[in-house]
Amino acid sequence: MERDLIKRLGNSGYEASLINSKEEFEARSGRYLLTVKIVSYNPGSTAARIIVGFGAGAASLDNKYEFYGTGSEPIMAWDDGVGTSEHWTKIPRKLNANTVKRITEKLTAAK
Repeated sequence: MERDLIKRLGNSGYEASLINSKEEFEARSGRYLLTVKIVSYNPGSTAARIIVGFGAGAASLDNKYEFYGTGSEPIMAWDDGVGTSEHWTKIPRKLNANTVKRITEKLTAAK
């Protein structure tokens, strides 16, 4: 999930890097911190997805996001979740696409 998010941010024109803790972030103008916390994950059942279908065995992931600028309070915070009856790898990709879109909209509106 992390590598895909960094790649998507880079493809959208952001200079993104992964840090291990919030303390590593050096707040200054033009720099932002995104924290992602997994709230719940259900890997579902591949067998149920294949044999039963109709949404059975669906996988899901719910995350909590906080986006910081130079202050100690987040510029914005939100929850997002995705479920799929397809392969579970689609879940982080969709969440990451949603995240990049939300960040871009926020930063564009702030200009």
